[in-house]
Amino acid sequence: MFLSVLVLTGSLAAQIKLEWQNPLPQGFGLHSVSFADKRNGVAVGAYGTVLRTSDGGTGWILQSAGTHELLMGVAFLNQRIGIIVGRHGTLLRTTNTGKTWLSIQSGTDAFLSAVSFADSNTGTAVGQAILRTDDGGVHWTTQLRDTVSLDAVSMSTKNVAVATGYGEMFRTTDGGLTWTRQAARIHSSMTCVYFVDRNAGFVCGISDTLLYTSDAGTTWGVRKKKMYTSLNAVAFQSATMGLGVGPNGSVLRTTDGGENWMEQISGTQNELRALSIIDSNNAIAVGQYGTVLQTLDGGRSWLRRTQGTDKWINAVAFTDPNAGIAVAHDGSILRTTNSGATWIVATTRASNSLYEVTFASRNVGTAAGCCGVILYTSDRGETWAKPIINSNKTLYAIAFGDTTMGIAVGEKGTVLRTTNAGAEWVVQRSGTRANLRAVSFIDRLTGTAVGDGGLIIKTTNGGRNWVRQASGTNVTLAGVDFLNRKMGFIVGNQSKILKTTDGGTTWTTQPNPSQHEFATNLYDVRFADRMTGFIVGQFGSIYYTQDGGNIWKLIETDGESYLLRMALTGGRSAIVVGSGGSILRATIDQTQGGR
Repeated sequence: MFLSVLVLTGSLAAQIKLEWQNPLPQGFGLHSVSFADKRNGVAVGAYGTVLRTSDGGTGWILQSAGTHELLMGVAFLNQRIGIIVGRHGTLLRTTNTGKTWLSIQSGTDAFLSAVSFADSNTGTAVGQAILRTDDGGVHWTTQLRDTVSLDAVSMSTKNVAVATGYGEMFRTTDGGLTWTRQAARIHSSMTCVYFVDRNAGFVCGISDTLLYTSDAGTTWGVRKKKMYTSLNAVAFQSATMGLGVGPNGSVLRTTDGGENWMEQISGTQNELRALSIIDSNNAIAVGQYGTVLQTLDGGRSWLRRTQGTDKWINAVAFTDPNAGIAVAHDGSILRTTNSGATWIVATTRASNSLYEVTFASRNVGTAAGCCGVILYTSDRGETWAKPIINSNKTLYAIAFGDTTMGIAVGEKGTVLRTTNAGAEWVVQRSGTRANLRAVSFIDRLTGTAVGDGGLIIKTTNGGRNWVRQASGTNVTLAGVDFLNRKMGFIVGNQSKILKTTDGGTTWTTQPNPSQHEFATNLYDVRFADRMTGFIVGQFGSIYYTQDGGNIWKLIETDGESYLLRMALTGGRSAIVVGSGGSILRATIDQTQGGR
C-alpha cells in the first residue's frame, strides 16, 4: 500500500509516495494498540500509520488515516467507537470498529501521547495538555495546558484518573476539573499506568520498580520486579494474570497480581512499546520497526505477525527496474525479480556482516563486508563465490568505473582494485589511515572516496593514486555521488551536505531543512539526473531535490529508523534500505499545480 505526502514548491506540486516492501505490512514504529472486541483491533504509530486486524491479531492490514502525523495512542470505548491521538493535537475517531477514521477538532496543537476511556462517553487524553470528552470523543475540552508533559493515562472510573510522565504523576477525582500532583516514587520516566479494576493499578517505567495501588491511586506502594528490566507497558487479563513489555524485546509475565514477574522469550530484540490483552490466552504486543507479536498461550510464547526479515539491511543494488539485491547485517542476501514486490532470502550467506553490494554489469556483481569478506556473482545474484583477495579489512563501499574496473574502500584507509569485474582484488595505497565510508566513479579513471574526519580523496588514474581534497569539515562523511566530472555531492554526520561544481577543487555546504533540535547523520546520496536527487539518513529522514541540490525538501517518517543506503530504479524512484529490515520505495510524482 502507498503512503504519500504532498509538498508544494513554486508552481509544481510534488507528491512523495512511500511503499513498504519489507517488513510487511509496514515497518514504521508502532506506539499503541487497542481491541474493540476479541477479533477487531487497531495499532497506531509513526507517519500516520494505522494497522487493523479483524481476526484477533493473526493478520494485519495497513489503512489510510488521512494524516502523516505521529500517532501515539489508541483506545476503543465500545465495539464500534475508537479514538486515536497524536502530535500537533491530532484526534481521529472511528464509528465502524476502525474501518475508517475522521479527524476531530481537539482545540489544541499540543502533543498528545495517550488516551483512556472509563465508559462509552467519558475519556481523557494527555500529553503536553490534558483533554476530556463526555460524549464519546466527539467534543473535547482542555483541562490543563503548558504545565504538563505526560506519557500515559488510565481511568479507573468516570471521575478518577491517573496520568504519568517523566518523574511526575497527576490524579483527578472529579472528572478532571482539578488535577493534583502526587509524590513520584520513580524519579525517571513513568511510561505507563494501568488500572486492573476500580481500585488496583500499576505504574511502570525506566526502572526495576513498579508502583502499585489498591485504593484507586490515593496511595502507591513499591513492588520490585527482581530484575532490571524497564517496562513501557503493562496489562492485566485478571487480578492475577498480567504481562509487561519493554526495550530489547523484553516480555514479563505475572500470575500473582504483580508480586513476582517471570521473563519470557519474545523472539525479537526490537523495543516493545504497547500491549493489549484480548483474553486469557490471546494478547498483542507492538513496537519498534513495525513489530507485531501475538501470544496464544497467555504470554508463555510469542509469534511474529509481520512478514519478511527484521535484520538490518545495509545496502541494495538494482541491475534493472525489476532485478535487485539487498545485503543484511547478519550476512544474508535478499533477491527480487519483480521490482521489490517480493524479496527472497538467498541460500548463500556470508559468515560476517555485509555492508555493500553493487553490480559492474547486468549479471556481474560484488557484495562486501566485515573482515575482508567479498562475494562475487556472475548470474545476477543466483549464486555467489569468494574471489581472490589478500586483505582482511572491513569493506564499506564499492564502485565500478566501467564493466571491469572497480574500487572497494573500507577501514583504516583500505583501497582494493579489480580489473576483471570483481573476480580478483589487489590492495592499493590510499595515503590515509582513516576509515573510508563511500566511493563514487564517474568513469574508468575518475573517482572520489570519503570517510572519517571529513576526509575526501580523489583519483584520476583509476584508483592507483589518490590526492586529498579540502572538505572544510571534520565530521564523518558517509555518502558521495557524482553526476559528471564537475558536479558532485557528499553527505555525512551532523546534517552535512556538500556540493562541488568544479570536480572537488572546492566544496560548499548546502542548507539542510532538518527540524530536529540536534543534527541528523546522513548516510547516502543519489541523483537520478542533473535535477533530481535523494538523501537518506538517521531518524527515518528522506530528503529530495528537484533543482540540482540547491534546495532540499525533508520527509520525516518515524523519527527513529536508520535509513542507510539506496538504489535508483529508474525515473524518480529509489529503493531505500535500513534498520529493522526496512526496504521502502520512495517515488516523486510531479503534477502541475499552484502554490
